[in-house]
Amino acid sequence: MSNLSISDLFKTAWERFRIHWLWGLLLLLISIVLSLIPYLGSLANLLIQAVFVCYGLKAWRSVERFSFEEIFPKDFLTYLKVAAGAIIVAFPALLIVTVLSGFSVIGAFDTGGFYSLTTNLYLSLGLGMLAGVAMTFLFFAYPYLIVDKDLGVITALQQALTLSLNQGGTVLGFLLLALFINFLGGLVCGIGLLITTPVTLIAGAGLYVGLTDNSASQAS
Repeated sequence: MSNLSISDLFKTAWERFRIHWLWGLLLLLISIVLSLIPYLGSLANLLIQAVFVCYGLKAWRSVERFSFEEIFPKDFLTYLKVAAGAIIVAFPALLIVTVLSGFSVIGAFDTGGFYSLTTNLYLSLGLGMLAGVAMTFLFFAYPYLIVDKDLGVITALQQALTLSLNQGGTVLGFLLLALFINFLGGLVCGIGLLITTPVTLIAGAGLYVGLTDNSASQAS
């Protein structure tokens, strides 16, 4: 992918984060505050995903500092499209957890089996997480395609699926490394996530740029 390895992605992302760390940290703090607001906070965090994507792209592409206003997409439709895509991608996992949990609760009431209920709930959550990881892998690039190329939701999902299937090893390797890095960040009382999350966002933008550049070069 444009002669850029996964380790190079994170190395470059770290260098860019050192330049643009303030806006990344500020975005995370805003997201945390929004999470404390019932209902409306969840909706706001869903919409703000477009801002995180825009931040990652600008940070990856620029070695010069930019203003905070520049990381906000100008078209409000962009926020709605990214949020709609996120709901579509998350839907299979939510459906699995909801349906299996419902069956588990009904079965527990019928049999009085508390331990089987607990086991089944853990199983449903595990299957839901696997579905979530699979959908993230398949449609990793969709929000970048919306923010960067102003594509529609369905078109962005289709192109993201093509990119992931054509270069699945690179995407999977990135996601696994990103998961590991953020796991390590979470071990330090969660404080490390204030660094690892923006770095991952920037590296994800770099992966998207590499995937699309490589796809364009193959098509030409």
